[in-house]
Amino acid sequence: SKNFSEQLLEAAPDGILGTDKDGKIIFFNRQAENLFGYAKQEIIGEDVSKLMPSRFEDVHKKHIRNYFDSPKATMLSGTTRELLGRRKNGEEFPINISLNYFQSASGFIAIAGLWDITEKIKAEEALRESEKFNKGVLSSLTSHVAVLDADGKLIAANDAWKHVEVESTCLFGPCSKGAEVL
Repeated sequence: SKNFSEQLLEAAPDGILGTDKDGKIIFFNRQAENLFGYAKQEIIGEDVSKLMPSRFEDVHKKHIRNYFDSPKATMLSGTTRELLGRRKNGEEFPINISLNYFQSASGFIAIAGLWDITEKIKAEEALRESEKFNKGVLSSLTSHVAVLDADGKLIAANDAWKHVEVESTCLFGPCSKGAEVL
């Protein structure tokens, strides 16, 4: 029933919103309220572009028209993309959005699943910085330093190894493809 479906969408752990062919928000669940800071009563009937940085508004309106002209043919259906969202307070934040559609009595409805990926992006950046730091430290050492996997295969070595000639057999057992000099 409709009531059960609405309860299900409200209880979903992800932000979910629905828009009509004009980009007007017709559904906004509790998690979407938490993500964007708008109460449902404030956002229903508003243009979905209110939830994104204004610099993308014109392009987004074009995408909406194209999407509703042929939702089955649109590359966005059923895919997940990284975009920027805009909270009620104006703060921009990275989101994953998964877009799909369904046919209702009044026409096509676009439905979007939304996730705040701020922490994921911070973790990825911290990992990149850590890898950069580790490579910098290892490459600055004058001693020979090598990194082996659990099977004893060479997966990386510092610059000191560049000057060592090794025959076709590796120093530390079988060589692995893709071993790199840090």
